[in-house]
Amino acid sequence: RQEAPLSVAPVVVVGDHAIAGWVQDKLGGRALMRKVRGAWTIHLCSGDPLKNADMLASTGIPVDVARTLADRLALAERAIPAATVALFSTFEGLVHIGADGQHPPVHGHPSVHHGHHK
Repeated sequence: RQEAPLSVAPVVVVGDHAIAGWVQDKLGGRALMRKVRGAWTIHLCSGDPLKNADMLASTGIPVDVARTLADRLALAERAIPAATVALFSTFEGLVHIGADGQHPPVHGHPSVHHGHHK
């Protein structure tokens, strides 16, 4: 939306998996993405849980890839303002996104529709 642009950064990629931080309307989160048939798709949205290698591995990502993603994310987030990183933590819970790009209805901030925010 023009009145609330979406900012996406940082993005870390390991093979066919990536994590992207996003901010919109002073809210934010992280998205776990997977490359499927040559196209990047959002697999789930969350906040701080996506910083954890064990949690990433629990989604089916190979353990070594999960660890590398978590390490690269930590390094990338150290290079951006702490206030921006804090916004990524406002996303509570996990929202799984289906292969069709849809997710079940959730309650949260009405302009974001991706989960619960603090």
